[in-house]
Amino acid sequence: MPPLLHTSRVAGDAPTQWMLCMHGILGAGGNWRSFSRKLVERRTDIGVVLVDLRMHGASQGLPPPHTLEAAAMDVVSVVAWLRQEGLKVCALLGHSFGGKVVMCLREMLDGIDQFWIIDASPTARPGLLGAVEAVQGVEAAQVGKASTGVPAIIRMLDELPDTFADRAAFVATVVSRGHTSQLAQWLAMNLEPRDGSYVFRLDLTAIRSMLTDYYASDLWSAIESGSGELHVIAAGKSSALDEDDRARLEMLESRRLVTVHEFREAGHWVQVEALDRLVTTIAEALPR
Repeated sequence: MPPLLHTSRVAGDAPTQWMLCMHGILGAGGNWRSFSRKLVERRTDIGVVLVDLRMHGASQGLPPPHTLEAAAMDVVSVVAWLRQEGLKVCALLGHSFGGKVVMCLREMLDGIDQFWIIDASPTARPGLLGAVEAVQGVEAAQVGKASTGVPAIIRMLDELPDTFADRAAFVATVVSRGHTSQLAQWLAMNLEPRDGSYVFRLDLTAIRSMLTDYYASDLWSAIESGSGELHVIAAGKSSALDEDDRARLEMLESRRLVTVHEFREAGHWVQVEALDRLVTTIAEALPR
């Protein structure tokens, strides 16, 4: 039986091994297409599978519970399907929310050579969702513009009209709420035509459920004792990893349990802000 998740592939003529890429919250597999194209140019033996995680992109209508574990189990089925096709899955990569999905998978899957976690913290911060929404709401009111934090963006999406005449109307509405055109265009990737208008296709209740579980889950066990080589990309201009996270990762690196790659020049969107360096780092490290 095929996996429930939507996937697409980026590869050259004859890849001999495959890497799965998993996006962050509110994203989709296509967010990593530019990275994937450059990677397979550098490493013609590698193919990339872009995964739409549950309730993201084209992977809609999956049954609850909408949790990190459920998202990881969905990916387990993708790996099993690829293996049935005779493909070798050598690596898993996850950014932000997808990074924590990869942490779960490190404790679930055998036979994976490498795991890449891009700017995601293993630490549980269960009160952060509500606290961030409240604090950022106050800050936004004080400075007269919208917060760009994910919880605040989800709250903003909840408040938008149900339908839009076209994508431009959606973008204009998001910008009018104080957000950048770049963010609005990115969110507009989640629009779909329906009955002559456009609707935002993501189930925000399900998204909020997964984000809540993301904040509630402590996954240091997957960092400290999981199988397979582990690499962490730490973005210097991002707050995803705090000082305690970085100190603990440094200690684990001294014990050769993890390799930490510091991208001091990049913010959270490493695959955009440091694309060429990211491609080089991963291409050189992937197994041959």
